[in-house]
Amino acid sequence: IFGQEDLLEYYREQKPNDSRFGGKKYPDKIPSTAGVGNQLIMKALRTFARCYNLDTEVGYWLGIGKHKQCKVELSTAKSEMVQKTTRERAWEALKLNFPKNQTTPPRKILIHHTTNHYSLIFGYREWTVESGGMRGKVIRQCLTATYHQQPKSWMPWENLCDIIVQSKGFYTVMYITLRRSERFWRASEAVDKIISLCRIEEIGAPVSDGDEEKNAFESSVAE
Repeated sequence: IFGQEDLLEYYREQKPNDSRFGGKKYPDKIPSTAGVGNQLIMKALRTFARCYNLDTEVGYWLGIGKHKQCKVELSTAKSEMVQKTTRERAWEALKLNFPKNQTTPPRKILIHHTTNHYSLIFGYREWTVESGGMRGKVIRQCLTATYHQQPKSWMPWENLCDIIVQSKGFYTVMYITLRRSERFWRASEAVDKIISLCRIEEIGAPVSDGDEEKNAFESSVAE
């Protein structure tokens, strides 16, 4: 079992001249994970997977294709139709990742790199507005955490895609998957540990099912 200091020490070994990780070399610095970045996160995932003797695959799941080899690509085209088509295609790919049978684990563990934060994508929801000025509009949201790590933030799919496109691919969604599915949950536990340890002094927050947010949304559009 590894802890917060183990992960920081790993990052210090990978970037020995980065003072943001603190440690013996920089005793006056308060440890921070600000210098981690996508490549180091994925390297850490591969390293810890080897420690758990897991046969894994790590890479970019959603992003800008010309910058990264992504499983699912978003477009930077000016055409609204092209943007809409690629985002809808990506949404369908997200839905396929989470089987409807809740006892079946997702096909890939998805790690969302958003503004100054990393978090898992825990699930999704989709519904059609039944009343008000937006009647008939399809609402798509994914369950993540915009701060801390608990599954509590229902982020509109359009917002997630906007963040990636506007950053020109710096923000992205990464994945880790097992080639042997019977050991998937061990990988999931390892990833959850790595992501949770990427924030120093994690503070707990209550988990919400989002029903109040959804009702508030429909009430607002009805007005």
